[in-house]
Amino acid sequence: PKMEGDRERINVIREVYTSEIAYINGMTKLVLVVFKPLKSLGLKSPFTDAEKRSLFNNSDVLRRCHLQFLSKLDARFQ
Repeated sequence: PKMEGDRERINVIREVYTSEIAYINGMTKLVLVVFKPLKSLGLKSPFTDAEKRSLFNNSDVLRRCHLQFLSKLDARFQ
């Protein structure tokens, strides 16, 4: 039973870790491929101002927070 609990805990940690990687990759694409080019190149946005605020307002900050969290997971479990 104890080994089963340990195995389940490891599986949960692995799932959190892989989910963080996927989330960070998605956020990176959002920021670097969509948001920054729209902003820096002055491209016409397909989004309304409200949609831009909703989608991008804190996206870079969130991405950095998740990178820090992933780094802590790496340090703890590698």
